[in-house]
Amino acid sequence: MKSRLVPVSCPFCAYSTMLKKETYAVASFDSRLKEQLYSGEYFRFRCPRCGQRSEYAHPMLYYDPGKRFVLLLNEENQTVRFDSDILCVQTHTAEDFKEQLHILEDGLIPEEIARIKELLLQKNPEAHYRYDCFENDVLWFLCIREEGQGIIGVDKTKLALTERNK
Repeated sequence: MKSRLVPVSCPFCAYSTMLKKETYAVASFDSRLKEQLYSGEYFRFRCPRCGQRSEYAHPMLYYDPGKRFVLLLNEENQTVRFDSDILCVQTHTAEDFKEQLHILEDGLIPEEIARIKELLLQKNPEAHYRYDCFENDVLWFLCIREEGQGIIGVDKTKLALTERNK
């Protein structure tokens, strides 16, 4: 684990502060941190001035040696090299980080989930889809529209998905 001070600004009132946050985390070191990342709470900020909640992001590398993946959060693409059997996924937003963490924790291949999301978009182009979880051979996606959000299930047994080692 490695931490540093990261700048955070409230998008509602422009209040600025620094927060001590991890920039390198290993899955097995801190189960509380892992749960905060998994829920998305880690990248949420409640402004002490106006009380509004917002999301922010800072560069971070999350490594799970047991599941053989690295998840990187950075605004810009980086060239990163790891052993060939370690999957490296880069994200640019806190929301994307959380989604990719769910995909990787479920032992799925991010590119295959992206392909399924593209198929869902073809059927409903005004919606936005986010992978949520995998339960009972069903891949669950949040379907976000202007009028609200729902959940859609896709039967995994009808898809030719590759399973990663969990």
